[in-house]
Amino acid sequence: MARIEEVTDSDIAEVERSAADFELVDEATRPLRAFLDLVQARPWLGTLSNIETRALNAVLDGLLGNPVALAAGSEAPRGPAAHRDAAARLLPRARALANDRRFLHWQVAFPGVWTDWEQAAPPGGFDAVIGNPPYVRQEAIREQKPSLAAYRAYDGAADLYVYFVERALSLLRPGGRLAFVLTNKWLKAAYAERLRGLLAEHAWVEDVTDFGHARGFFADADVMPCVVTVRRPDPALDAPEEATVAAIPAAEVGYGGLEAQVGAARFALPRLRLGQEAWVLEPPEVLALLDKLERAGRPLREYVGRAPHYGIKTGFNEAFVVDQATRNVLVGEDPRSAELIRPFLRGQDVGRWAAEWAGEWMIFARHGTCIEKYPAILRHLGAFRTRLEPRPAGWRPTAAHRTWPGRKPGSYKWFELQDNVAYWQAFARPKIIYQVIQFHPSYCLDRDGHLSNDKTFFIPSADPWLLACLNSPLMWWRNWRRLPHLKDEALSPMGFLMEQVPIPDPPAERAEVTAAVEALVTARQDAGETRRALARWYRHEWGIERPPGALLNPFSLDADGFTAELRRALPRARRLSAGELDAAAREHAASVAPMALRLAQGRRHERRLATLVEQAYGLTEADRALILRTAPPRMPLVG
Repeated sequence: MARIEEVTDSDIAEVERSAADFELVDEATRPLRAFLDLVQARPWLGTLSNIETRALNAVLDGLLGNPVALAAGSEAPRGPAAHRDAAARLLPRARALANDRRFLHWQVAFPGVWTDWEQAAPPGGFDAVIGNPPYVRQEAIREQKPSLAAYRAYDGAADLYVYFVERALSLLRPGGRLAFVLTNKWLKAAYAERLRGLLAEHAWVEDVTDFGHARGFFADADVMPCVVTVRRPDPALDAPEEATVAAIPAAEVGYGGLEAQVGAARFALPRLRLGQEAWVLEPPEVLALLDKLERAGRPLREYVGRAPHYGIKTGFNEAFVVDQATRNVLVGEDPRSAELIRPFLRGQDVGRWAAEWAGEWMIFARHGTCIEKYPAILRHLGAFRTRLEPRPAGWRPTAAHRTWPGRKPGSYKWFELQDNVAYWQAFARPKIIYQVIQFHPSYCLDRDGHLSNDKTFFIPSADPWLLACLNSPLMWWRNWRRLPHLKDEALSPMGFLMEQVPIPDPPAERAEVTAAVEALVTARQDAGETRRALARWYRHEWGIERPPGALLNPFSLDADGFTAELRRALPRARRLSAGELDAAAREHAASVAPMALRLAQGRRHERRLATLVEQAYGLTEADRALILRTAPPRMPLVG
């Protein structure tokens, strides 16, 4: 290998000499590689019986013959019959696995990089490891998880790239550097908690640059790229106290002058800030304000007394979610069906302050439901039975059936919801619902006992002050920096993350808060009803089946603007008579203008609530100026 490394391959003779030397290296290391393949294959062999486990250990311990020869297949196992026969079955499987997986043994492949191989941590390693590891979600690597569990950064929900980072770090010499392009999810994702802890404890983080959901780097991939550079600690050097970081919003990334832009955006951050918890790449003054907010309130779970609850996952919505017409048929056939059919909200129905129900219903057949009492619902669900059956334990694909046609394994019956929903009674009580993926700060009060799907969470509380805090601009500012970012810079307020949101004690003006929240909730509910009424008016009076957005949400239009939008939605040849123009003006005056006034009053309520929230957190004028200067996209009441 030393000769190969010295040859430049500048002519045919040198290339041939390198090839010949590679063959010598391959021949010399083949037995060792075969033995290491056997060791490496162990986690990939799946669950072994006790006799198989003992047989494999006997092979590795040299009790059934020469371990290297047995691994290479040049010698048959000998010894007690049970162990010998088990080893004879296992060894070909291990060799086939090694051939299929192409295990790489770094020290054998690069023997000049390490010395004293017999040590647990051989000296040496690469000067640098750079790359863009594959991003593969945990659902696609289920078969590999048993072998990946040996990694210190292992998490059952971790993306594959997490393990590439740990492996790369282990391949560095002391003082060597790792530089990877990664998706930025690892900065805050729960599955990367151990990875962040590993880098904090066993590496020196030197630089992190986050580009958000910048699409221009990889034309064929929709990712959220960040670049991280870390160094393996060198005992001969002093550990740095700071790292440089930069967070550039996707919309501001300048691909032409990227180096200069990143250089201008960088700032120093104490390395102690980059620990196992989510990494927040913000300047010290922003971090200080975030810390101030945390100290000013109690965690939401403590404030409410309970954690947020996840919405319902049916496993097959086509069967369990029905429209109004289907509900009418089921209840008409058997009035008892109404006991199981409940109004249902989807994630997209959840708005700011209030939800807008789309007229959908859920068959709430929770675990333990006596479905025979509801023959109409049993008939309805029976039409989907094949798709509803839970996959039996031990089911394996066959040539005829490569995938299970029904739902995932579980203790539920075919006609029951996939989720047990142990907290089902809480749905009937007033609560705050929010979306799993938040593009806007939208927390709504539900007092109508709606069920909601798995694109939502709900907080078992109807506290107006809590709702005011969650919908406040300050909370969006805080959550933008604390919560993981998803596609298009949406936030992921998963329940376990929301548990830690700090909620301050209510102010003395609690009655004012209650009145303002009530006005906002009822105004948004009435605005939804007005939109539905207008949609019916457009359809019946004007023949407009699909009104454009400006007509569906016309509350920023004056009478002339409303009439102009109405004319645009009609065929070009259609001319409005004086009477029709008058009818449009009357409708605007009767429904649009009053609702627009209430919504304008609602904005004044929101601003007052925002002020009360800021005061409850103890914000100063300097704090407010910082928040405005660093306002994230889509922060309410800004601009």
